[in-house]
Amino acid sequence: MVHNRTMATMEIFDRKLAEATKALADSQKEMNEWMREDNYMFFTYGQAFASTLDVLPVRKPREDSTSSVAESSETNGPCSSIE
Repeated sequence: MVHNRTMATMEIFDRKLAEATKALADSQKEMNEWMREDNYMFFTYGQAFASTLDVLPVRKPREDSTSSVAESSETNGPCSSIE
């Protein structure tokens, strides 16, 4: 009798496990579809954004004030302003 009850319990467990496995596989499939759609939307948005970068003006970097000081000390010597 204990053996029969154990077998019945194991059958119920196996059935519930199979149902849960199927439900998990279905939810993973749905999640993968959502991720694929999201990736496509991000890719499309990224392409649209990248195409606007071609139109933007490119600014030249301003000359840094420290570089002009370094240049003047090279040409005049390090102590030329102390005299």
